[in-house]
Amino acid sequence: MYDPAKIEGLLQNIFPATIAVKAVFSVEKAHILTKNELIYLKNITAKERAEGFIMGRIAAHEAMNSISLAGDILRHENGSPNWPDGITGSISHKNGIAIAAVGQKIHLQSIGLDVEKILIDEKILVRIAKPEEQRWINEDKSNSARRLTQLFAAKEALYKALFPLTKTFFGFKDATLLWENDSFSAHITKTMPAVTLSSQYKVLISQHEDLVFAGISISN
Repeated sequence: MYDPAKIEGLLQNIFPATIAVKAVFSVEKAHILTKNELIYLKNITAKERAEGFIMGRIAAHEAMNSISLAGDILRHENGSPNWPDGITGSISHKNGIAIAAVGQKIHLQSIGLDVEKILIDEKILVRIAKPEEQRWINEDKSNSARRLTQLFAAKEALYKALFPLTKTFFGFKDATLLWENDSFSAHITKTMPAVTLSSQYKVLISQHEDLVFAGISISN
């Protein structure tokens, strides 16, 4: 059984104090979704997707409430959360857990967050990892699945943070990640639009039982 308080503590250590985090494990508080979110929910027919949407919105609203923020969290056409004006955040859900990180745009440009269970299908390695990343994963055979999951989660979080700023898709191999003491140094290798971005970012990693968390915040 996962410990929600411990997970939230781990997530809070990933982000600055201005960012609020929340972990949710059920749909019991679905009543806190807004009217517009409940209307949108009617368009989601698959049970698993609907539960993920509900839990993710519960987590996001509870995170926003903790820092006196509120508003609808609908979806863009690409499926990413459409945050209220002045707010940025990130939501991730996986197999009965949803997490959210939320902050104000006066403090930061964007947030990326991801949760993954340890990946047991290592065939994904070639699809997501560049040669230097593959070498790092394979250096420790007894820990290769965890390293693969860390890399996967970090690249997912990086994409979630950058896409709202660039509106540009980039794949797993459009960034090179190097492991540095519980975090990845990420170097973007794909040319992005002319927005205020660096080519270098830091993605922090944390773990709880068989869960891997990755988070990144991009300051103004």
